[in-house]
Amino acid sequence: MRKQIKTTVGRTLFPYCLERRGVDGAYVALNRAYKPLGFITQGWVRYDACPVGFRFARLTPATIRALSCDGSDNPNAIHLYTDAHAPFCGNEADTRAYLKRLEHLARLTVYAVEGPDPLRDGLFTDYRKG
Repeated sequence: MRKQIKTTVGRTLFPYCLERRGVDGAYVALNRAYKPLGFITQGWVRYDACPVGFRFARLTPATIRALSCDGSDNPNAIHLYTDAHAPFCGNEADTRAYLKRLEHLARLTVYAVEGPDPLRDGLFTDYRKG
């Protein structure tokens, strides 16, 4: 039997970083383990093989700075928190700052990116086909 991976909802389902893929410039929202949100796996995940990419309608340096926990305007990796200031770990100020960044992120417009077809490419099973 495989060893079960134990983690928290916050580390798995809440965004830690928005990373720009090199292949097409689309973004992927990653959890603290640098996996797409919701993924609880060991090993590496090929972001380009997962249907999780998106594009921002408009992403300015000012918007990137507002989302970034350290005020960086680097568009390649936008970190929403650091381990030293992880939200939901006891420090209310860190949690409030993170939630403010999430609120800003939630209001941005994004577009779907053409990517792999999960059923065609065997990433998921079509449960409708008995």
